[in-house]
Amino acid sequence: MMMVRKIEATVRVIRGEPMDLVARSFEVTAADVSCWYESFFE
Repeated sequence: MMMVRKIEATVRVIRGEPMDLVARSFEVTAADVSCWYESFFE
């Protein structure tokens, strides 16, 4: 389940949503979302 949430958050950022708003909606830090985003492209 966590992997799906990480992918959903990353896709929202890719589509242009601000990272801090995505992080808030998933109740995580912006740093977490940033890490997921960077890992997505590795």
